[in-house]
Amino acid sequence: MKREEMNEEEEEKMKKFFVLIENIRATRMLWQTAPSKRQKRESSLWQPAFALEDFLQAESSINTKDGGKKKKKEEGRTDSCVDLSLGL
Repeated sequence: MKREEMNEEEEEKMKKFFVLIENIRATRMLWQTAPSKRQKRESSLWQPAFALEDFLQAESSINTKDGGKKKKKEEGRTDSCVDLSLGL
């Protein structure tokens, strides 16, 4: 009887395994047909397009607390560069 019980248990395990395999196949089929819907939804999202003119501002349109003081400071300051080359 022990062998019969073991065989029945093994058969049950095999049936469960094959049910799992079928579920995996069904899920895979759903995923293979669904990406087209997913891509449409993602492609409908807004993607910004910027031009250089979007970031350029006239000096007169910049509002600061100091008003003209900041402009004078910027005129008096010289541009400095930092040498980023590595000296090995």
